[in-house]
Amino acid sequence: MSWLSTLRRFPGHLTDRLILTRSLHSLEIAMPSATSKQSTLPSGWLLSPRKVRRTSPPPSRQQTSSKSTAAALSTVLPPSAIKSVRKGTKKDAKTPTPHKKHTPLIPIDPSKKNYNKRITDILSELSKTEKNIGNPWKSQAYSKAILSISAYPKPLVSGKEAQGLPGVGESIAKLVQEIIETGTSERVQNEANDQRLQTINTLMRVSGIGPSAAAKFYDELGVRSISDLLHRPLTRHQKIGMKYFNEFEKRIPRAEMDRWQAIIKDVLEDIDDRFVVTIAGSYRRGQETCGDIDVLLTHPEFTTSSSSNEASNSNHNVLLQLVISRLHEKGYLTDDISLGDVKYMGVCKLPDVPNTEPHIHRRIDIRLSPIDMYWPAVFHSTGSDQFNRWIRALAIEQGYTLSEYSLRTKDKKTGAVGPPVRISSEEDIFRLLGVEWRAPEQRDW
Repeated sequence: MSWLSTLRRFPGHLTDRLILTRSLHSLEIAMPSATSKQSTLPSGWLLSPRKVRRTSPPPSRQQTSSKSTAAALSTVLPPSAIKSVRKGTKKDAKTPTPHKKHTPLIPIDPSKKNYNKRITDILSELSKTEKNIGNPWKSQAYSKAILSISAYPKPLVSGKEAQGLPGVGESIAKLVQEIIETGTSERVQNEANDQRLQTINTLMRVSGIGPSAAAKFYDELGVRSISDLLHRPLTRHQKIGMKYFNEFEKRIPRAEMDRWQAIIKDVLEDIDDRFVVTIAGSYRRGQETCGDIDVLLTHPEFTTSSSSNEASNSNHNVLLQLVISRLHEKGYLTDDISLGDVKYMGVCKLPDVPNTEPHIHRRIDIRLSPIDMYWPAVFHSTGSDQFNRWIRALAIEQGYTLSEYSLRTKDKKTGAVGPPVRISSEEDIFRLLGVEWRAPEQRDW
């Protein structure tokens, strides 16, 4: 089957983005095989969730002598659209001196006993509620307090004692006092009997329905159950979420996640063995089950400088399209939710085997990151959410700002943000912030 035939199997709204100026069959021929040894990235870059430490050279120092992808792209793009990876150190990529070892006011160690679990469990419920009704800032405020309280080395005896902890303000301290005195919270009890809130929470179990959409369904369209959604106007994502609702509700066993990791790596190596891939999220944190498949990709020919160049931008667009096309061709992708320049959202399914129980559909997200932004993206995508909040707060305290895109210096007085710091591994982020290395399995807070 030709590449063009494969691409035409996409839904109409995606086809225009995927059909290129020439038949992609020639591109398939030009691509290196899975056994090609032309890769310029060491095998250590192919990440395994079980490995604790990885030593990878900075992306800017990778040798790019292989012309396999450039040659392939030249079959569908004009020469002006192919841009080589810049060699040497970028002028705007500065590596500052690491901070001295930082000791938080309360050392956070999830392996230690939580002496205040009843309090943190109730605060977690309130945090979830605030998030679901569209108050992310209040939700984050609860999360910060939970971090401090869960790390406190003894049982709290009063709200006043709790207020002395980082992230615990007056209102949360009052809640803590109420929980200590009564063992519960009146607000949590009221929310358990709130039909609107409980319905919104239920509707958000459908893939594609967030807090605002759930509230609109309830307030404006009279939806009171998931079955009511069958008779309401839905987006493409929401229709797919309804189609596979029962299947998406089931967690993905780790053994199945292992198979998906092997499949995705094989597909990438078949296209170009210089691709780098990480299966992130709870899988990388060592969990036995996962909610979906979160894939992060990069390639040495995709950098921040190339993504800002119009001609080179076509280059990295083709990289993601090649991956999605090949997964479709092999029958792993069944439904497409969306395809952008650097992110794909869809549905996948393992092939069924005769005389065995059929496999079920799973949600999958695939994101392509510039190679010089890859490690902050891996760091962020690994999670957990609470760990990310803690490390970002610590970065601010140390004079940095950390996001899924970069680590930058930030002046505490003026708020001025500096250029991205060169990051060539996750270890660099811990080292620069003066924090002891934590393996992904140690970040599951």
